[in-house]
Amino acid sequence: MSDLVSVVPALNVKLYIVAPKERRGKVGSELTRPTFLRIGLNDFCKFVTIEELNNLLSKVEGFGGHIQPTILDKIAVGFGEEI
Repeated sequence: MSDLVSVVPALNVKLYIVAPKERRGKVGSELTRPTFLRIGLNDFCKFVTIEELNNLLSKVEGFGGHIQPTILDKIAVGFGEEI
């Protein structure tokens, strides 16, 4: 993902890392590494637990194509320099 952000600095897309909830700390420590902070990867990339994603999918099952991608922001966690 850092390559994508480096190559396309005007990137206007949200990126998500989906992993088990016990990986949250590791994802946060990686996204807040100085090299990734310098390119602003943490501004584009958020963390979603697979558990929360499965829960969300079960709630919207049957809605077909009527769900907006921004619904992920309800369960996504961002990381700043504070970690």
